Amino acid sequence: MTNRLRGVAAAAACALMLALSACGGSDPTADDHGMTAEEHAQWEAEQAQGGAAADSGHSGGHGGGDAAPAPGGGGGHSGHGGATGETELWAVQSAPLGYIVTDGTGRIVYRSDRDSNQPPTSNCVDAACTASWAPLLVGEQGVVGLGVKDDDIGAVVRPDGTKQVTVAGWPVYTHVGESTGLESAGGNGADGVWWAINPQGEKALPPTAG
Repeated sequence: MTNRLRGVAAAAACALMLALSACGGSDPTADDHGMTAEEHAQWEAEQAQGGAAADSGHSGGHGGGDAAPAPGGGGGHSGHGGATGETELWAVQSAPLGYIVTDGTGRIVYRSDRDSNQPPTSNCVDAACTASWAPLLVGEQGVVGLGVKDDDIGAVVRPDGTKQVTVAGWPVYTHVGESTGLESAGGNGADGVWWAINPQGEKALPPTAG
């Protein structure tokens, strides 16, 4: 064989080897991957199962995000009912005082003769007064009346910028440290100026003697 023919044969052999090598790089059944035809079929099955599992996990993640939240988000409210953040006014029957107003926790609500309802004005603004008589403030969601007419419910802005509830124009308070319940007259008549308030904004009847 001449040198020219040897060169052509060598080139052809080299080209054939390159072609086989290129095919082997993309085919997992090739000898350089160490896979038989059966192993290749098993590999493809495992790949398919793995993809299905991944899809299932991805779908499950979205399903968890769409689930309804657990109930009980508004569990911090204290009172006789109503939406969280509301200040409540209840008209109730008291044996000593007749119909009066309480807040949502059952505490008696009071007005002061030192205040005014035309225009609504609170004169219990210093620390000595508010230490005993706490202004009843408007809640984040407003005020709800249960037995107290909406038209009789209002608010007045205090010097510190907070909003105090009014009933028929009268700023109202609770007596600090007073327990709930209507068995007694509470602080009605204290200092001759503090009175339980009724749903119309009037003073509650004083306790009867004896």
